[in-house]
Amino acid sequence: MITVSDEALPHLAQLVVAEGGAGSAIRIAVIGGIAGPGLGLVVDSAGETDETVLLEDLAIIIDRQLYAFCQNILIDFREGQPEGCAGKSGAGFLIIPDQPINL
Repeated sequence: MITVSDEALPHLAQLVVAEGGAGSAIRIAVIGGIAGPGLGLVVDSAGETDETVLLEDLAIIIDRQLYAFCQNILIDFREGQPEGCAGKSGAGFLIIPDQPINL
């Protein structure tokens, strides 16, 4: 199951409007990072191997194999500190799977 917090939903909708177009969705994908791989969000369109979850007017897509591996996923949003800049502000999406990504 994919759960989106009340805090995250409007930010996801803004992301689709800003970076996507008609038919765009939020994709949950594996991304690399300084601390190793994790889950991230990108605006994309659904493919043949994707599972689509509709929340209000927002489509969230994820590869079926990744979805099966992660099991449940929570998408949340944390407000940052206004004095911080970029990543140091602490603001952004938190994507928390039941099964951590360890590649």
